[in-house]
Amino acid sequence: MTEDILEREKFRIRFRIEQLRKDKIIYGVEAAAFSITCLLIIVAIGLLWPDQVSHGGARTVIVLIALSGFGYEVYVAIGNTVRFRRLLDLEKKLSTLMKE
Repeated sequence: MTEDILEREKFRIRFRIEQLRKDKIIYGVEAAAFSITCLLIIVAIGLLWPDQVSHGGARTVIVLIALSGFGYEVYVAIGNTVRFRRLLDLEKKLSTLMKE
């Protein structure tokens, strides 16, 4: 490879690595915020309509909210695992290019 093409490829890989790291952080914070919001909604339902919760009317809604929070956490965990694997591959590729 010519020197110019090699430098552009290194820059592209470094940029992609930075973006993947930022994406992991953003998705993690977003998942935590979503879970906290789900918990606050569940607490609010319990405080505002305690009779509905005790008689079962709101239980389905509470379960669905809790499952959506948990489901999003799992989705983010899988996504971050995929991003982490991409990061490792890009870092290997970058280290190979640095040796050239």
